[in-house]
Amino acid sequence: MKQLIVIISLLIFCSLSVVYAQSLSLAGPATGDQDCMSTGDLSSQIINTYTTEAWIYPTELTGAGTDQTSYGYTVMASSFAQASGYPLWITVRDSEVRVWTFESTATSFHATTGAGIAINTWSHIAVSTTKGGTTTVYVNGVNKLTYTNDGETNWSTILTIGALRPVRPTSNIPFIGMIDEVRVWNDIRTQEEIQDNMYNEIDISDVNAKQGLVGYWSFNDETDPTEDLSDNNNNGDLIQGAVFGIQNPNVEPPVILPVELSLFAAMATNDGYVGLRWITQSETNVAGYYVYRSIESDIATAMRVSPLIPAQNQSTETEYYFVDEEVMPNTEYNFWLQNIDISGNIDFHGPVSVFVNDYDDSDNTPETQPLIAGIQSIYPNPFNPTTTISYQLSNDSDVQILIFNTLGKLVRSFNEGHKAKGTSKVTWDGFDASGNACSSGIYFIQLIADNDSYMSKAVMMK
Repeated sequence: MKQLIVIISLLIFCSLSVVYAQSLSLAGPATGDQDCMSTGDLSSQIINTYTTEAWIYPTELTGAGTDQTSYGYTVMASSFAQASGYPLWITVRDSEVRVWTFESTATSFHATTGAGIAINTWSHIAVSTTKGGTTTVYVNGVNKLTYTNDGETNWSTILTIGALRPVRPTSNIPFIGMIDEVRVWNDIRTQEEIQDNMYNEIDISDVNAKQGLVGYWSFNDETDPTEDLSDNNNNGDLIQGAVFGIQNPNVEPPVILPVELSLFAAMATNDGYVGLRWITQSETNVAGYYVYRSIESDIATAMRVSPLIPAQNQSTETEYYFVDEEVMPNTEYNFWLQNIDISGNIDFHGPVSVFVNDYDDSDNTPETQPLIAGIQSIYPNPFNPTTTISYQLSNDSDVQILIFNTLGKLVRSFNEGHKAKGTSKVTWDGFDASGNACSSGIYFIQLIADNDSYMSKAVMMK
């Protein structure tokens, strides 16, 4: 299905004559001040950590001047004459990548082994680093080098793409070839994140895709090739008339996945509420969801009954819950699910119908259905930072609620003691057992009732 979407996207782009994945052409010779691009000041967005990425297409890797023989051909750097040290300098020499991150001298570079950089070939390079910590270098998504920084902590916050710095006597050690899809993040990108995203342009309409993105230069727009697409206004300046190169065949437009809803269901709970559950197989560029309710089957008569439930925007299966507590007994209701994308476009799913019984003790009360033990709802979900876990017992039981992170580590537990059968609730404030705020992510909620165990999951989204 994903391949089909990619093909459709390509057909749409071609039919509209939209040019994508162009590149910045940096021509030789390797002497004097050469073509490069200087970005805006990144100081307000980068403090202690960063990750840089770029596609490169070198046309020369050996046989140039003294500087290139000693150091290589500069992909990007944040070195300026007035700043001490080399907080970022990436070059390619022969088939390897050389990296300086928070280094005090030009002689203290670190080099990959087996990177396989070649002329007239596109390669992807990513470097992540932390002040006072470690640096990791990826080539085509593979970890080729990890080392401990030497301790230099200065950060020259203007990035030069294709040169050590725009003005340098004798030579600015330029790159010769083409550079494409330059990205700077203010966090450490994981290997999985790098691998998943390097072959696609970033969907700049998706706020989740741009989270942590400080600067993004795709070089697609020939009228303004140095525009920063991250919305941080770190627009750059071309030096010595850098021009566009050939199209990079490795990078495709962003794959926009629609909301693929595989389940939307409503169920009356034993405490007289209605639980709504829906599952998406994929979703991208979605702002969130609203739930609507009506006793009629016409959406025009429905009222909104939920707050905005933020979308997780994952390409894998995602599950959502909402409990409507403002329903009346002995009434049939219709529910709709509305999804809203980042641009404000809306779509509705449903309706689904459910009858709410009267569970009081009057003679007109229908026969009580047997209690179904387990976690009934987690609301809100996603949450920030507090959520309520509602659970149901079919028998009096000793109850514990355990909360684990995705690594299987127990972060919080609730000893509920001996509870009577029926429905109970516990509220989690988003803190771990030591009183520290938990980070964003998926958490697994385990209910243990005597010898029975039940599991569900919740998402904290800050």
